[in-house]
Amino acid sequence: MNRRVPEQALAQVNAACASLLRGDAAALVEAGREFEAAVAAVHQACGAARLAPMAPWSDFHCAVQRAGQLLGAIGKWQRHRSAVLFPQQTSPCGYGANGRPLSAPAAGSLTLEG
Repeated sequence: MNRRVPEQALAQVNAACASLLRGDAAALVEAGREFEAAVAAVHQACGAARLAPMAPWSDFHCAVQRAGQLLGAIGKWQRHRSAVLFPQQTSPCGYGANGRPLSAPAAGSLTLEG
């Protein structure tokens, strides 16, 4: 089993993490491209003898783990942002935006005209 990963893949994952930290839309697209390139580099290297410089697999694993943590933080921020901007979509039915139960309207408070 190949216990080493191409240096190029490690550099691409690190570049993707840097793009995720920038956080703008273009950077997120760039991060996606970097992740795809890293996956392709690892796939290409698996099972093949490579002449390119190789890094320990643990370094690559740590970089991928860091990317996962950044993506998790982005997901938490997105959920928080949605809850703040669109509370009616995140509050359960029958509860107000502040999380307190809504009271039913008093009888006779609504008039329907026919």
